[in-house]
Amino acid sequence: MKIIDQLKEGKFTCSEEEVVHYLLEHQDELFDLTINELASLTYTSNATVIRVCHKLGFSGYKTMKIALLNEIEANKYISKDVDYSIPFHKQETSEMIVQNIYSLYRDSISLIHSELDIDTLEKIVRCFVSSKRIFIFGIGDAKITAMNFINKLIKINYFPILATEHNEELHIVKNLTSDDCAFFISYSGNYMSYNECTQILNQNNVPIITLTANGNGYLVKRSQYCLCIPNCEKDNKIATFYSQHAFIYILSIIYSLIYKYDTEQKVL
Repeated sequence: MKIIDQLKEGKFTCSEEEVVHYLLEHQDELFDLTINELASLTYTSNATVIRVCHKLGFSGYKTMKIALLNEIEANKYISKDVDYSIPFHKQETSEMIVQNIYSLYRDSISLIHSELDIDTLEKIVRCFVSSKRIFIFGIGDAKITAMNFINKLIKINYFPILATEHNEELHIVKNLTSDDCAFFISYSGNYMSYNECTQILNQNNVPIITLTANGNGYLVKRSQYCLCIPNCEKDNKIATFYSQHAFIYILSIIYSLIYKYDTEQKVL
């Protein structure tokens, strides 16, 4: 759950509510705001501010503020006119539908781009290129996206294995070693088999990479490297417009960085 949603829906004491209210109502002032100033402005204490941070899942004020500022910045790219789950309706004209899909794709890229962590991307690429074998996990629409990614990698002499191709992932993971890597692509991150797979992989010290929209799921908690996209789709979506587009964009970046790395190595 996003920080702003937690601030709005969480359970806080009366003094903590003062801190929460200030964070929500003065988002433009947070950049230079210290913990001492926040406590003073809300007539509370540093300890109260820290308790709020803990309830949000952060160890301290500084890490909470950085994450909140990043979320606020990312929200600027979310168009209120775009419905990521149902981007068009049957009563709309062809011109309106074309514009809606254009807006969805344009805003999706802007949103994802604003939250990309270059350092994490580079670590993921290093993990890929240094692994003896790459195993990719994707189910449903994510499987199609994974196959597209594999098709790209084959062209530069990488031959990943789609572990979920024949629903044999629980048997396959038992044979992975610390020299391999496992890459999970899952919007929800809630597949039952993945729970058991990641437990086995952690026991065998296999590096796990995850691409998901579920930042609080077990996949993220058990992964060494993770890329989380904003969760903008609802269960009643008519198609995976947003999620597939977002995943393909990120996977294309990873592919490009792997290609760049290989080219540099050949030059050396």
